[in-house]
Amino acid sequence: MSGAEPEPLSSYLRRAGVDQVWGVDRLPQMLARAVAKNGQSHARFLLRDLRELRLPRSVDLLTCRFETLNYLLSDVDLRKPSHASPVP
Repeated sequence: MSGAEPEPLSSYLRRAGVDQVWGVDRLPQMLARAVAKNGQSHARFLLRDLRELRLPRSVDLLTCRFETLNYLLSDVDLRKPSHASPVP
């Protein structure tokens, strides 16, 4: 999720029974907005570039909202296996 989203996806996912929700953005100011909007959801937020994303644990679902994929400028960026890989 990002700071630009109009409603907290993290709150919805937590209500739906998702155990852990992660929010990622590469811009500190957008991450700060996401934390402010989603603070009550107990989501964890990471300052990361999507092209080099490594989450602290494996996940069952990875979503990209709005125009997120527009920032992946090449097929190589889109297909990098690190997008779903946990940190070793």
